[in-house]
Amino acid sequence: MNEDIKQALDTIKANQPERQRFIRYYDGRHELSFATEKFKSAFGQTMKNMRDNLCPIVVDAPADRMEVINFSNGENTNPQADAAWKLWQRELMELHSNDVHKEALKTGAGYLIVWSVGGEAKFYVQDSRNCCVIEDEETAEPLFGAKMWETKDKFVRLTLYYPDRIDKYITAKKRRDGTELKPEHFIPVERLRKDGEVIEAPSVPNPHGVIPMFQFETSPVLNDAIPVQDALNKTYADRMVTQEFAAFRQRWATGLEPPTDELTGVQKKIFDGGADRLWFTNDEKVKFGEFEATALEPFLKAADSDRLEMARVSGTPLHFFSINTSDAISGKALNALEARFTKKVSRMCLNFGAVWARVMKLALAIEGEAADNLTVQWGPVETQDEGDLLDSQIKKKSLNVPDKTLWEEIGYSEEQITEFEKTNAKNKPEPTTGNNNQKAGFTAG
Repeated sequence: MNEDIKQALDTIKANQPERQRFIRYYDGRHELSFATEKFKSAFGQTMKNMRDNLCPIVVDAPADRMEVINFSNGENTNPQADAAWKLWQRELMELHSNDVHKEALKTGAGYLIVWSVGGEAKFYVQDSRNCCVIEDEETAEPLFGAKMWETKDKFVRLTLYYPDRIDKYITAKKRRDGTELKPEHFIPVERLRKDGEVIEAPSVPNPHGVIPMFQFETSPVLNDAIPVQDALNKTYADRMVTQEFAAFRQRWATGLEPPTDELTGVQKKIFDGGADRLWFTNDEKVKFGEFEATALEPFLKAADSDRLEMARVSGTPLHFFSINTSDAISGKALNALEARFTKKVSRMCLNFGAVWARVMKLALAIEGEAADNLTVQWGPVETQDEGDLLDSQIKKKSLNVPDKTLWEEIGYSEEQITEFEKTNAKNKPEPTTGNNNQKAGFTAG
């Protein structure tokens, strides 16, 4: 058991620095990289909050395209798929699934715990910095999940999730800052009431035979984006300093002898600069001039170049980073511009879809429902032009594609589809017989 604790501790501690860095950059708490020590000393404090943060766009753009719209079991109507969708909606997973996707895209892994509360399945989105799933080195099959966190009173909790049980541990003493955690610091949790009743046992049976922690793993999209973000911040900081000290024309005068203060011996100021002030003198020997202001265009071009590089390394379409003032782009043109981005999101949907299917299988099992061969239905990944979409659906209708499938592809909700089906059932004409046709004036032969 100590070996499992050690493996969990080592994995979580190894993952934390990188995942913490990704989250920090997403939140806009960047390092001032590519700056000399002299620059940091002079302007570091002033510029620490001056950021043009593109990291949220890199993460949110694919996450916003990953929308679960239903479940399927390969049949037109299936009670298991309907039960899965009702459970999904009941637990507000339209919102929580987006949190899981964003965490996975940010840090490379998102985590979700599924457990029973009063006979109902509940979903708990986890902080990736606190979790890991240990896999078999040969088969890559998950062996157990782990979650470690520090309580408000400075104790550290560690929970291990196995297919047959949940083991809970806590440090015997409060953790001091900087203290390295080791397996021998942990003891099994056992909380008792004053009357001796156990309110938290060190081990809880897992009756479902499935590890209740699920890992959504992918390549962190910020990995290649952070160096470009650092370069953009340096460009932005240099521009702000230039605007402060060199964006205004500096004037000079020669041939003047500034008067000296008789008491202090300090030369007095002759002219004050300002838009409402004019410099002049009656001395013909005096000459006035000015230095050219430093141009800001090179900084603006450098910032645009950084955005272009961000689009290239992250696979995020360039128009996500800038305001397009030209004519509106058609849906087909956008699809062409977003082809690489669409492929990337589609692959992630396939990856995450397999995990969501296992999540829902466990959730339904908790509520006494079977769910074999359950698959996830995703909303459209590519940009949709409404006119083109409707034309496509009309063509599919001619191929006898079921109405419900077409409505789902358009993006109607399950409630709207139910209303459509009720309306169609009411308006469906009654089947006619030969006698009815004759009464209506139908003549055969």
